[in-house]
Amino acid sequence: MRTVNAGMDRFIGYISDKNLYIYGIGDIYQRLMSREVYHPIHERVVGYIDNGKAGQDIEVFGKKYHVYDVGFLQSVGQGVVLLCGEKYMDEMYRALCGQQLSDNIECFILPLIWTVTDGRGDMRIKELLSEDTNDCNRKIDKRIHCFWFSGEKKPRTYQKCIDSWRKVCPDYEIIEWNADNYDCNKNIFMKKAYEGKKWAFVSDYARLDVIYHFGGIYLDMDVELLKPLDPLLKFKAFFNFGTQYEIDLGSGFGSIKNNPLIGSLLQMYTDQEFCDEYENLALDKFVQPALIKEEFPKWGIRMDGSMQLVDDMLLLPRKYYSPVDDFFLQNFIQCDDTMGIHHYNAGWWTKKNHEQRRNRLSWVDIAKRLV
Repeated sequence: MRTVNAGMDRFIGYISDKNLYIYGIGDIYQRLMSREVYHPIHERVVGYIDNGKAGQDIEVFGKKYHVYDVGFLQSVGQGVVLLCGEKYMDEMYRALCGQQLSDNIECFILPLIWTVTDGRGDMRIKELLSEDTNDCNRKIDKRIHCFWFSGEKKPRTYQKCIDSWRKVCPDYEIIEWNADNYDCNKNIFMKKAYEGKKWAFVSDYARLDVIYHFGGIYLDMDVELLKPLDPLLKFKAFFNFGTQYEIDLGSGFGSIKNNPLIGSLLQMYTDQEFCDEYENLALDKFVQPALIKEEFPKWGIRMDGSMQLVDDMLLLPRKYYSPVDDFFLQNFIQCDDTMGIHHYNAGWWTKKNHEQRRNRLSWVDIAKRLV
């Protein structure tokens, strides 16, 4: 078996004349097939592999399939395996490698496919970014907002990131919001999150609220700045893609005050409930990037991870501020264009999640070895 990698567009083209086996039919595969753009993948599927569901029959888009265990692949002479692992991806990959499969079988790994960026970007926008920002063309104020609601001592890693803000943006005002200077009872979502000490979710609403009413820039405290933010201030707003298909506000975003788009994102929380048992909820219904992703296309923004300028609002590919992949939490795509690094402390994670993170395979090293 050969493990290979490519961006999603190239992968879909590559499998157009090949038999495809899906390894893992859990949540990550369900999210994949929920997007119409991925339906060409399903058209090439000839079998499903899932040790936990082996022996069962499933129905996908009106067609029935039998689910096999991973050992079934030993009887396959050639084809493509798409590993759709999530919680148990490391174990699944080890099990696959242990089958000693034919070299005519190629394995693609879905989360690794999503780490590949194709470098799309409008040269005109890049030229605008390179132009000097001054008091005449600056629209966003030199003001960085951040939040710390727990009242506990900040980890050294956070302080290191804040120090980087002061180093590369020495003339910016830094405002730290907390329970003493911010009202955490503005809506039921934030109130319940605060009472449950789910600080990351308190910030989900608060950062939109503060940027809408005061303008400026928001950064999670685990965002390390490598370059000044000045080039971004000449636009009405800027946002960062955290994945190829989702915008990550925690990586940093900025805007003039009273931006209607920010207002529309705020409005989404008006009737949003907060559940203390959020660990048991589907993430695509709860975590902010997934919660707000349907709103951006209404403003003419393409959710494809590309550099865009829409109504003077700049969309930056993930390589600028999110080179650390939010699934693997490993640094894949840092490059000369990278202006900052969101380290993804993942404050909403459970202790078990963090333990799994520490024990992960080094997928960065695996990706570097792929053909």
